[in-house]
Amino acid sequence: AAAAAAAATATAAVASAAAAAAAAAAAMRQALLRLLIGFGAGAAAGLEAPWGLSRRDAIARSVMPGSLLFGAVPALAADRPEERSTYSKVSKAAANLPGYGPPDVWFPEQFLGSWTMKRTVVSFDTANGPLNEKAALVEEQLLRSLPAGPEVQYPVRFQRLGNNVIADREFNERSYFEALAAATKTAAPSASSWDPTSPNVLTLTLGSGAVIEKKVTKRGTEGDAVAQGGFGSSEFSRIAETDAAGVGGGVPKLSAIRTLSRWKFDPRAAPASVKKIDGIELTLFYDLNNIVAGVDSSKPSRVRKCRLELSRE
Repeated sequence: AAAAAAAATATAAVASAAAAAAAAAAAMRQALLRLLIGFGAGAAAGLEAPWGLSRRDAIARSVMPGSLLFGAVPALAADRPEERSTYSKVSKAAANLPGYGPPDVWFPEQFLGSWTMKRTVVSFDTANGPLNEKAALVEEQLLRSLPAGPEVQYPVRFQRLGNNVIADREFNERSYFEALAAATKTAAPSASSWDPTSPNVLTLTLGSGAVIEKKVTKRGTEGDAVAQGGFGSSEFSRIAETDAAGVGGGVPKLSAIRTLSRWKFDPRAAPASVKKIDGIELTLFYDLNNIVAGVDSSKPSRVRKCRLELSRE
């Protein structure tokens, strides 16, 4: 009888521990789901699953084995005229499969080629009090520490993929961090990885050994005004940063950002003769730490506005 009682007690203890673990896992899934919701209209109320995913799928895709970041979100439903090529249809179909993402941003022909980018920070606002340096991304820290002010110039390029024009994300991102490193006298990036045919994941290894992984999970474009010299895009990305000490086993710092860009160029000029394109970029930052602290995660913790200028000879 004593042995049976002891066994029953042990069984109850195991069941209690399993229930506690399940509750903890559920709480974490809820926190991750709140981060995924981000900025959808009305998404802050009731934890609706974002962007057409069922609640179950949103939770299931919150953490994917073998990846630092979250799973892909289906592509936009809109079928714009410029997206009706065979490549577009294949990309949009793949966007709904696990591990794949939406098609890339397709820029107007005026962007094709090599440029000099001038990026100037116009404003930086924190919505939840002073900036938490522990939550700040490496790029933010470098940009704010520029000795000559919040402005940097670096080469960028846009290349052709099939019948479309896309940004060379690997070259542009590495070039940007190289310019920041040169201005702040820090080590330049040592490695980078990106595939233009599967453009949603970009990995950058900094000179310090830190690794940055950016994964775009949702994007949209406003190409209807190209004839009038206007173009816009919006991307939502998950960013994981692992410092040099944590590579290979450390817990990455997770953030989410939404980047909205709007460009203006001369629509009367032939695409190849356009020498200057002006733009505005708005970046909204969301922190995983805010969710844990109970801060409203449907609002960005900080907002940055940059003036962009593309020029070429």
